[in-house]
Amino acid sequence: LPWDWIYDTSEETIQEPETKDDTPAKRSRRRSVRPARQKRKIVGAKMGQFQCKVGDVILLKSPEAGKDWVGIITEFLEEEDENEEDEIVKSAHIMWFASPGEFMGTRNKCRTDALPNEQYITLDFNSNPLTSISGKGAVMSQSAFSAKYPNGPPKNKTELTEYNKCIVCRRGVNQVQGRYTDEFIWEQVYNKDNIHHLINCVRDGLKSSRKRKAADDEVR
Repeated sequence: LPWDWIYDTSEETIQEPETKDDTPAKRSRRRSVRPARQKRKIVGAKMGQFQCKVGDVILLKSPEAGKDWVGIITEFLEEEDENEEDEIVKSAHIMWFASPGEFMGTRNKCRTDALPNEQYITLDFNSNPLTSISGKGAVMSQSAFSAKYPNGPPKNKTELTEYNKCIVCRRGVNQVQGRYTDEFIWEQVYNKDNIHHLINCVRDGLKSSRKRKAADDEVR
């Protein structure tokens, strides 16, 4: 099925400013030749019954079956297709999560206190075509996850599928430098209607982490 945009319902009409010599006749002629521009902000996308909007946690197809990537939509955009001239690709700008397994084989190995289903929010962004989206995920704090699944992974196949779409997030990370933020409560830093609050929290947390590391190195 094709993807369609969902636009902001509070569309703003932008009209040309009036000048001193404007007359009703002149204004009428101008509008008939050059209608007012519509500034339409894209806030979401839909394919059939499936919808996703800015701030949603989504799953994106991974080459490894059953291990989709997790990210948050920060913006929707239209990009030129690199392979097809004059073709427009509907895309989403993604803020990525990183799983502990992604640190294996590097000098910045994963933390020893990683929890089941835990991932870390990063400040890594890039755009991906909407066709790479495979569904929605859920992110929560450790306490919310434990309350939802007190007995661990469910045995029911349908419930297990939903369990695998849930992740715990309690830290941000800079993968290249191997720095983590202090532990936070996800529900306090994430607001889908203000995704920039989360971005700022992670950025500030990583700055503090860098200052702590510099102070520790100076003491040593």
